[in-house]
Amino acid sequence: MAPADTLELIGDLADRVIGTGASPGAVVALTDRGRLLGVVTRGHADPASGRPVDAATAFQIGSISKSFTAICLLCQVEDGRLSLDDPVARHLPWFPLADRTVRQLLTHTAGIVNGLDDLPASPHTVVRLRDAPAVDPGRFWYSNVGYQSLGYLLEQLTGEPYAEAYRRQILAPLGMDASSPDITNDLRSALAVGHAPLHDDRPWMPGDPCATAAWIEYGMGDGSVCATAGDLAAYLRMLLNRGDGLLSKRSFDDLVHPAVDDGEGAAYGLGVQTRQVDGRTWIGHTGATVGYRAAMWGAPDDGVGVVSLVNGSAGAGMLAEYALRLALDPGTLPPDTGDLADPAAAKPFDAPPAAPWRGRCGTYRSFSPWMPSLVVGTVEGEPHLLSGGELSPLVDLGDGSFRSGRSEHIPERVVFDEPFGDRTFRCWYSTAPYVRPFNG
Repeated sequence: MAPADTLELIGDLADRVIGTGASPGAVVALTDRGRLLGVVTRGHADPASGRPVDAATAFQIGSISKSFTAICLLCQVEDGRLSLDDPVARHLPWFPLADRTVRQLLTHTAGIVNGLDDLPASPHTVVRLRDAPAVDPGRFWYSNVGYQSLGYLLEQLTGEPYAEAYRRQILAPLGMDASSPDITNDLRSALAVGHAPLHDDRPWMPGDPCATAAWIEYGMGDGSVCATAGDLAAYLRMLLNRGDGLLSKRSFDDLVHPAVDDGEGAAYGLGVQTRQVDGRTWIGHTGATVGYRAAMWGAPDDGVGVVSLVNGSAGAGMLAEYALRLALDPGTLPPDTGDLADPAAAKPFDAPPAAPWRGRCGTYRSFSPWMPSLVVGTVEGEPHLLSGGELSPLVDLGDGSFRSGRSEHIPERVVFDEPFGDRTFRCWYSTAPYVRPFNG
């Protein structure tokens, strides 16, 4: 078992994270290669009913699920049905980008949009890539719709729903009996209740209130697994043991090989990130869904890893990173929970906006629970877009569209409709419309 003082220190940080309002509850699990070392639970799975978080509480784990899709596809490679360098369209004829390969989608180097602004878990989202900006592949750009496409590819290859492939190839062999490959209404009562910031049109700061998040059913290869901390720790043990029981050594090496720089201090493999932290290699991934955050990190050379799950908008990454550092170095100091604030809060919009943009500046909304609002404003006179807590400059491309970010490899585009009078009331973000409401 982990030392009691280690678990106590992790619990102290969890209490402070909950105290910021970022999440009503949290659970952290520590594991080595052979067994679960300890579980720390804090706060409420459901504040309204008073139900506490315990070791049996399940959470949505978001994009950690991407490695599940990658592992299932690597099994198809081992069975001779697939090559990672095959064009996706060779096996999925309706995939609209004929030259993009399986490997490019797995490594987020296919040059396609993120995919948070559209219908969840629908082939129509994939087909609409034909209407998205054409960007050359090769550079890293995180894409959920890319992994949705891979989920449909997996179904095509196996002849079964992606969820059954997850169960057969991962959940059952690892004994993840408390986990689900998809998010359904039948599962709702077993999950912690998700929470999101009350105000979705501004950067979140510690102390800001949260509210119960929108509930949606979801199922596809980019992020739909639900798990307890103990079950996800079993999955992490498999990674610490180099895929033992699921993958060949060669396939595992492909899974974790650092294929591309992600631009944020890590490298991306096939649904798995690799980081260098304090002179050690870490592997894992983070996850975010509507009302939940998750983080999973392991230090394979040391044979120890950590899972953190919260039913709120922030804190899982901080908890997991601190817990793993603490397990490796008992002298590690706790982080400042003020660091949980959205980075966009450091750059406030001009008030009033710069004159050329005044008619376009404001809040635009959609019915997407993933990204319900966009805010357009100016910062020191330059137009910017606030979405999902991130602030990006809008770069005029000269064809009526604006790129969301300075780098040329970014495929995200914003297009504004003609104004009514002196105000614009609708914009298009990538492939989805956003409309200015009465108070926008």
